[in-house]
Amino acid sequence: LRECRSKDCRKLLDAVLQRESPQEVETMLKEFLARATDHSLVNRDLVRIDSVSRSKEEALRELVNILHLAGRVDDADRVEDAIWQREEAYSTGVGFGVAIPHCKSANVLANSIAVLKLRHGIEWNSLDNQPVELVILIVIKGDKAGEEHLKMIASLSRKLMDEEFRRTMMSANEETALLGFVKSALKQ
Repeated sequence: LRECRSKDCRKLLDAVLQRESPQEVETMLKEFLARATDHSLVNRDLVRIDSVSRSKEEALRELVNILHLAGRVDDADRVEDAIWQREEAYSTGVGFGVAIPHCKSANVLANSIAVLKLRHGIEWNSLDNQPVELVILIVIKGDKAGEEHLKMIASLSRKLMDEEFRRTMMSANEETALLGFVKSALKQ
């Protein structure tokens, strides 16, 4: 709401006061928040360099909190639960020091990618048994049809196979540089 104009908030208040049930109010607030959210898939606010997370649990919580603070999810706990359901089925550590956790959830307001570069590698049960240094979280709105997140994972994975790309991406020390690498990997 801090990003909203008072005129828009007044309209929202007037509309909410006309609703008859808590569910109608909740739906209206979700729609309002979704309209106010930056809908680009990834932006600088969703990238964090030099994270001090020391476990998979801390890293996933940090990423979900980044999305929540950016207004891209309405219930961080439920989104995190959806991520853990995927993670329990199979590890999202793809190798090369990278993990690409992902989920679909009704609590996602805008399809998003959040990126976390870790100060210290953490155990992720990766395919190559190497610690993860870079986590790229993909969250998709639950009502989205198709397998959009799987296409993104495939695109990122293909680009990560390129040793030069991977090396330069892993050495990025600024959010904008890391953001550029992620965006370029998704253009394929």
